Amino acid sequence: MNQYPPPPVKPNKTGWIVTILLLCLFGLPGAGLCGLFVGYALSQPRIEELQTKAGELQAQLDELRNPEPKRVWETSKITGRAGLRTDSGVPVFSGNLYNGTNDALGAVVVEIVLKDSTKKEIATRQYRAEVDIAPQATGPFSVNIMDEGQEVDKAEWSIKEAYTRVPNSTGQ
Repeated sequence: MNQYPPPPVKPNKTGWIVTILLLCLFGLPGAGLCGLFVGYALSQPRIEELQTKAGELQAQLDELRNPEPKRVWETSKITGRAGLRTDSGVPVFSGNLYNGTNDALGAVVVEIVLKDSTKKEIATRQYRAEVDIAPQATGPFSVNIMDEGQEVDKAEWSIKEAYTRVPNSTGQ
C-alpha cells in the first residue's frame, strides 16, 4: 500500500487556451469573432443577398417542377416527306418527320408555300404541329391548312422551328 500522496497535477496550458478561445467565440456575444460573424450574418446586405439567392433557387425548382418546352436549334437535322391531301373537304398537309437531333420533339413549326398549277405562289403560312418523336426516330405530323379559295396544286414546305417534348407528371 502506497502512503505517499499523489503527485501534484500540473496546469494544462492548452486547456486554458481552448477555454479562452471558446469564450471569445461563443461566450461573449457581440465581442470577438462571434460578434463579427453574427453582425455579418444579419446585416441588411447579407439578408438581401440571401433573399436573392433563395429567389433564384425557387425559380430553378419551379423550372424542374413545371418544365417549359425548349427551342431546338438544329432544325436542319429534322427531315421528312409530306404532301397535300383532302380530308372530308378540308385541305390537310401531312407526312412523316425524321428527328435527327438528340432531343425528343414535342412540336414543330412548318412553313408551307401553296402554289397553283402554274407554280404561282398563292400563300405562305406557318403552322404549329404537335408531335411526339423520340431522338433518331420517325413520327407523323399533320396540320389543317387554311383554304385560300383557289385550286392548290403544289405545296413546298420547311421546318422553321422545333421544340422539345415536355415530360408529363410521370416523367415520360
